[in-house]
Amino acid sequence: VTYSTSSSMTSPTTVTTSNTSKLVTGLTANTTYYFQVRAVNGTTWYGVYSTSVTGVTPATGTTLTVAATGGTQDTTWKILDGVIYPMGSGIINAADLQGLLQNGSVTLAADTVTINSDVTWNTSQTLTFGYATTNTVNINADLTASGTSGGLVIAPATYSLDTKNNAQIILSGSSTTLSIGGISYTLIRSIAGLSSVTTTGSYALSKPLTFGTTALTSAPMNVDFTGTFDGLGNTFDGLTMTGQSGANSGLFNGLSSGSFVRNLGITNVRITIPGSATNYVMVGVLAGWVPSGQSGTATVNKVWTTGFVNGTAGSLPTVGVGGLVAWARSGTLSISQSWSSVNIDTSAMSPSNMTVGGLVGTNAVVYGSLGGGGNVSISESYTSGNLKFGTVGWRGNGGIMGLSYATGTTTTVTDSFSYGTLTTADTGNLGGIVGGYSQGTTT
Repeated sequence: VTYSTSSSMTSPTTVTTSNTSKLVTGLTANTTYYFQVRAVNGTTWYGVYSTSVTGVTPATGTTLTVAATGGTQDTTWKILDGVIYPMGSGIINAADLQGLLQNGSVTLAADTVTINSDVTWNTSQTLTFGYATTNTVNINADLTASGTSGGLVIAPATYSLDTKNNAQIILSGSSTTLSIGGISYTLIRSIAGLSSVTTTGSYALSKPLTFGTTALTSAPMNVDFTGTFDGLGNTFDGLTMTGQSGANSGLFNGLSSGSFVRNLGITNVRITIPGSATNYVMVGVLAGWVPSGQSGTATVNKVWTTGFVNGTAGSLPTVGVGGLVAWARSGTLSISQSWSSVNIDTSAMSPSNMTVGGLVGTNAVVYGSLGGGGNVSISESYTSGNLKFGTVGWRGNGGIMGLSYATGTTTTVTDSFSYGTLTTADTGNLGGIVGGYSQGTTT
């Protein structure tokens, strides 16, 4: 297939296909193109080019919506060789799409693809959303692929999953696959599979998973992560841990520069902080810390946590707790569209230093000492958990963040709120949003 914007086929582009149709991408909007066809076998051409035909690209981007009703083949959508194109209103019924997936893989080819109705298929076929990394994909309903293989391809690297309304993607087949933005993701299919997560890479949670009843003493993903982890709207449920001296408790040990965790729930956690330790104890339900020495950004988007963190009576040097991350020591921690209802009770403890935040504990580089630290950005997020704490010398206790205490840094909280109950006999460094701040800029 040869095409050009010139009727004389000046400077044409040529693509080949072994099918009776060909999806041509990268065309300019609102432009007339001329197409010719000629047979080729390898490098040998046969016959002459066909008479040219014309086509005009749409003035605006095309849209294709999967809905419960409203779609009709050859009126609102058409299909050629497994590729579905929008027509008219650009609606295809979920039932029609499911029927097509019984017999072959399907691509929804439009600039914007929106899923507004659940789609389920039990065959080893692949469903593809979009045709280019510049496309927009919005998933507002459940997707479930239970066939042995097959899976899901999302053309752009960034897509929207409506976790607020519990949309989720389940790829439960033993060999199902996932590709997002051209990157192949390693699917986590069991709790045991968490031990295979390394510092780098792209991972996704294939379905909801539940931890056993044994209390863990180290993070299930015991790395300072720099890769991407996409929960696909699924949850880890029932994580039980006991904090350790000089260690971090949470799903990840830490999040380092370049890490990106999204679309993930960590529910019904139960983490116990010991009453005695010779070193710090950090508890962040998602991650214990952003370690020191970072210069980039650790990103958290659409992550939610529920459960309990309880401290045991006793004294120890330092305790840090966050509903998501306990200690942002360096770089930038960016949290958006996330929430926590974790109830945190450290009232029985008597540490020398302690910070407690509904989302983030502190950004100090060293507890009890003013110096550099990490930048923190929190937007469109909230907490609803109850926080209870005692009287401590160096401390900060806040509904969103415990203490912003680092020179040369910026802490910003926007479009966020906390409506849990804060209970304490202390009167210092206590706040509904940020418990306290010193140095740097806190907004």
